[in-house]
Amino acid sequence: MDPTSKANFHLSLVATSRNDNHGGSLTQRMQHFVDGFVEQCRRHNLSAELIMVEWNPPADRPPLAEALRWPEDTGPCEIRIITVPRELHARLEHADQLPLFQMIAKNVGIRRARGKFVLATNIDILFSDESVSYMRERLKTGRVYRADRYDVPAAVPQTPVFEEILEFCRRDAFRIHANGFTYLREGGRWNPLIRIKAHMDPRMRYLTFWLPRRIFQRDAWANVFRELTHFRQNMQFEGGVQHGGFVRKAGRFIARLAGGSARLWQRIWGGIRHRIIDPWLFTNACGDFTLLSRDDWFKLRGYPEWAMYSFHIDSMLLHQAYFHGIREIYMGRRPAIYHIDHDAGSGYTPEAADKLFARLEAKGIPCLDWMRDVMPIIREMEVTRRKGAVPMYNAENWGYGDIDLPDQIIRPAGGGRPGRAVSDLPDASAATDQELAAKSL
Repeated sequence: MDPTSKANFHLSLVATSRNDNHGGSLTQRMQHFVDGFVEQCRRHNLSAELIMVEWNPPADRPPLAEALRWPEDTGPCEIRIITVPRELHARLEHADQLPLFQMIAKNVGIRRARGKFVLATNIDILFSDESVSYMRERLKTGRVYRADRYDVPAAVPQTPVFEEILEFCRRDAFRIHANGFTYLREGGRWNPLIRIKAHMDPRMRYLTFWLPRRIFQRDAWANVFRELTHFRQNMQFEGGVQHGGFVRKAGRFIARLAGGSARLWQRIWGGIRHRIIDPWLFTNACGDFTLLSRDDWFKLRGYPEWAMYSFHIDSMLLHQAYFHGIREIYMGRRPAIYHIDHDAGSGYTPEAADKLFARLEAKGIPCLDWMRDVMPIIREMEVTRRKGAVPMYNAENWGYGDIDLPDQIIRPAGGGRPGRAVSDLPDASAATDQELAAKSL
């Protein structure tokens, strides 16, 4: 299939996976994702294509085309699987430790998408009716669209009635990822104040809630109080205050205070600059929903193709889009998406972040740190933009645009070859799934 060809699709949905049971119950989560999106396309008459990029398929497992059950009626939706073979994967640094490079894989699908608009998402996402209606009716070029993410338990009902699944998501969601704020529901209910905080203007929330708490932490001010006490004691020498001694001691005090409390000032100034001066972009959980026109994706040349764990690379794209003049649009409270929960440490969650980063460090897999890596890159973007240029990180062949990759259209069961569930295939035991999940990230 010609990767530059276009069909009359309004939306292309791009996600990536491989049949390795990453995060536990992967096949089940993928099945909900496929069935849910196809059902939403039928319900809302959304002309769309679903692109699954199968990256580095395990040699001892069935491919996704056989591992999943494909709907008999896809309505206005077409399903494609683009395969990136293990030979291409092996060319990348850290390929022996990281079996899937998420953002490079998504670029493969984005590059070959044929819709007017392209949504980069993940294979454990369900879409609310409001989000699908928004995508069908309100999209414009020159915009990047973001949505709140609600996390739901992994025990999504096994029912063909999609309305029951949506009701489960609305009722049992336990975590909100809003702009600059993540909240975990406790005691079976949402705290009304927290709901307000989650959706209020981010800069106002920062000034009223976050900044005062960080400034007045006892440990943050410990060095300041210690130096003030030391300075006062040393100013009390016999014969009164001597001007020369005062100046020298004041200078030593300032030097000690600046050195001993450098972390405090860096924290305060860095926070103020990032939260007040810099553009406040909706980077929270943005890997699950980043929507631009196809032309704008090509203008940016996709996600930065860096051979590392995907953490913060999705945020880099949002800042790059900002400096390209692409305006960010928050879709609102109701057009939310639902994320099916996975095993702790298999991906980023606030509660299990330490476990994830410990695994990455143990395997020698690099990832971006916000203060150490991302903030300096944003500063470089600013400098580049002031010079009249735009920040660009990929070559023109991004997304393996110069390589012909296997591109398969999945036909409905009534008119072609249907897929089969993993449980119907040999060598798909739970023990094998557990072994694969232990090896994957």
